[in-house]
Amino acid sequence: MIGAFPDLYPDEMLVSAWARYEDWVRYPQRRSLLEELFGYNKANVTFDLPDCLNFFCSALPPGHPASSPQRLAIEHTLLPFYSAFLPTERIDRIYQKMCGEEGVNIHMLAGLSSLGHLLPKTLRYCPVCVSHDRDCFGETYWHRVHQLAGVLVCPHHAVWLEDSNVAMWIIPGSVTFTTAESVVETVTPRFPQRNVLDAQQLLTLAQAAHWILTHPEMSAETFRLKDRSLLQLVSRGLATHRGHYQQSLIMQAFKTVFPTNILAQIYCSVEENARHGKWLTHLLRKDNTGTFALYGLLLILFLAEDIPTFLALPVAAHPFGTGPWPCLNPACEQDGKLCIPSYELDYNHKGLPRGTFTCTTCDFIYSRIGPDSTADDLYRIGAIKDHGALWETKLLELWFDPDVTIRHMVAVLRSSWSHLRRQGTQLNLPFPPPGVRSRRLTTAPMTLTTDTNSSELTKHREAWLTVLQQHPDWGVKELRNRYLQLHSWLRYHDREWLLQQSPPRKKQSRQLNIDWQQRDAQFSTEIEAIYVRLMATQKPLFRVSANAILTATGRRTYYTSNRYRLPQAVATLERVAESYEDFAIRRVWDVARQLHEEGIVPRRRLIAERASVDAPPHRNNLHVQAVVDAALDWLKEV
Repeated sequence: MIGAFPDLYPDEMLVSAWARYEDWVRYPQRRSLLEELFGYNKANVTFDLPDCLNFFCSALPPGHPASSPQRLAIEHTLLPFYSAFLPTERIDRIYQKMCGEEGVNIHMLAGLSSLGHLLPKTLRYCPVCVSHDRDCFGETYWHRVHQLAGVLVCPHHAVWLEDSNVAMWIIPGSVTFTTAESVVETVTPRFPQRNVLDAQQLLTLAQAAHWILTHPEMSAETFRLKDRSLLQLVSRGLATHRGHYQQSLIMQAFKTVFPTNILAQIYCSVEENARHGKWLTHLLRKDNTGTFALYGLLLILFLAEDIPTFLALPVAAHPFGTGPWPCLNPACEQDGKLCIPSYELDYNHKGLPRGTFTCTTCDFIYSRIGPDSTADDLYRIGAIKDHGALWETKLLELWFDPDVTIRHMVAVLRSSWSHLRRQGTQLNLPFPPPGVRSRRLTTAPMTLTTDTNSSELTKHREAWLTVLQQHPDWGVKELRNRYLQLHSWLRYHDREWLLQQSPPRKKQSRQLNIDWQQRDAQFSTEIEAIYVRLMATQKPLFRVSANAILTATGRRTYYTSNRYRLPQAVATLERVAESYEDFAIRRVWDVARQLHEEGIVPRRRLIAERASVDAPPHRNNLHVQAVVDAALDWLKEV
């Protein structure tokens, strides 16, 4: 039982209170302190997610304000920050680990095992907070918000944080508690320039991290990060409703909000050649169930002004509104009424949402492409998938009514004549309908009518024969284009005669005297020239494959169709086209030249990672790995 324990200050790390307690009691042996705090001689203590909370709280004096393990975890550890984008089930497991005596793998459970490059190496402090603490409490202490990943400025005073000489991550077997008062000195605060975008973005990020720390109820289920992000990216044209992301465009837009120098300061670069540069791509994947808080905050601030604004965004897409939706069958008594309670949602080949609506009264099924942009879109039909028996019955009724014209039929069924004619064909209806008043709207062939004046017909025939005599070498196309009015009149009133008096179609003669040997040599020379040009102008690097070369020539189809006639071009293409192994070797030497320009003599692993030859199949290719060794030797020599 602990006789007395200091009260914890606002936002104080629990390890800071343990350090102040050690400074109080000054046990001659550290073992006594560890057994009193944790119940045994503990080998190591994690500063951000400490364990043994149950034992520590039970050892506190009765009535001590910090006697609740849950309150300690929420108010005096970094658990709220680490768990903000994790599933609730995993948060509970982390909390149980913190309450137990053996917090084995607690960082792995929190997803921190591979994120050491993001976490601060030493405990940090704000000079203004130090002065404020000493004025209010007589001493300063370690604040939680200053130890968060990505926080470089104090969110309260907008000054740069200072590094102490106290390690954030202790060496196993060496448990040391150090009070902030014993190591922090009074220094002049360094204020960033407020009119600089970098400083404003870092301050916004720090304030967002503090918001997360003070809202422990946040979790992956609360943020719905991917759902909200997808809708925002779709609205910006950076993704499709189906969930296909325009990764290159997203990267460009992201770097306009967070420039490269800011991301480099917090070790969150999104450059392709960076070691951890694909975090944003992984974050948007569907199978990603947990996210590190810093990554989640960057994505939120990219899409919204702050966290509350992001949480106010819609979670689910409603491309066609929230319903109900109308039946649009003109033959149904529910026509125009909102009687359809739900719809089926799928996506077309462009990733746009497509809703299919079915009326249960008449079985009329229609669909349209969304999303709806105006109120009138609610009554818009994109395609009719099934008319239903009621609509077909109405069509038969109108079709066989001799008093119904096509115009009236189109108006009643709210359709076009071409659509109605197609449906009539499917139903084996006679043509034309009894109420047809115009020959132009039927599919029957046009013939000479009895009401055509014979003198007028003779006049047009003679005019056409005169044209044929004047232009004996012209074809039908030239005659029609030049004498369109005359041709159209005869085609409508005297089609059979016009067909008899039209010149025969000209047969196009194919040129068979092609010198394929010469073409083969020319195409082979062109392939070599394009290969040289592509190899000389590569930023960024890409494999000069056979497809890339043929695409650059603009004659891929020509090559494919006449491949058997172009043996020299085929041999040249096979010779110059770059294999995957050759491209890997070229990447290795390109990385070596970049490192030489930067003045870096790296480890072998860095060359392999930057050149993307550290994984199969290149990792198992002896030739490629030998080139990596040669590049490393070259860097050491130069």
